[in-house]
Amino acid sequence: MATYLQFSGFHESVPDDSSKSAGLMIFSTWDFNAQEYLQSDTITINTPGVPNIEGIAVDAQPAGCFINGVTNLPRGFGYGVGDQNTNDPNFEEALPYFSTGVLNIATYKSVYGEDWSSFTDLLSGFYLFGQLTIDEKPGELSTNESDYTVILPATVTRGLANPLLSGGRTVYVVSSGGLAQFAIDQIELYTAFSGGWVLSPSSNDQEAAAHLLVNGYGILQDTDKVFWTETP
Repeated sequence: MATYLQFSGFHESVPDDSSKSAGLMIFSTWDFNAQEYLQSDTITINTPGVPNIEGIAVDAQPAGCFINGVTNLPRGFGYGVGDQNTNDPNFEEALPYFSTGVLNIATYKSVYGEDWSSFTDLLSGFYLFGQLTIDEKPGELSTNESDYTVILPATVTRGLANPLLSGGRTVYVVSSGGLAQFAIDQIELYTAFSGGWVLSPSSNDQEAAAHLLVNGYGILQDTDKVFWTETP
């Protein structure tokens, strides 16, 4: 069983082979220069029970594939970062990239040992929206083995009082069998997705995970990967 730690934030460097070789896995990225989402180069969806959603391939596709090239920030995992309407004018002064992801702790330590200062060097981040606070270390949340941890950015829409502190990681614990209802409550409620969205409360966990992953949201089971693999 591998252990992955979660992160979310603004950064200056685009993910590349160097960050990947250090264990940094990205679910999706918002590119402020191009004003569009980028799908993952490091995470591949693994949902053999859900080969497609409304005819669009999902299994074996990159995480974030449904929002790749989408130019509307609210139509993906970045919904709500900044002010409540995601139209904050400060976005034009933001760092070039915003991502959510996980760190393979064994891979990272094989390169850097216990030196956590190297984590922020990987992508020159990860800052909160106001750029005054940097997340110096990814988070770990151990749960029951069957529980899921879903990684979302902290936002005003999810109860954060200060929009300048938005963009950092928020991790929700969801019990087995409850992933679809969670996605309906936390994603569908805000129309924070692109492409097909055909979930109902009776949808199984793999169906729900597929919907989350194609829209750039991160998911673990306890602290291990689930419904995705590391891209070779």
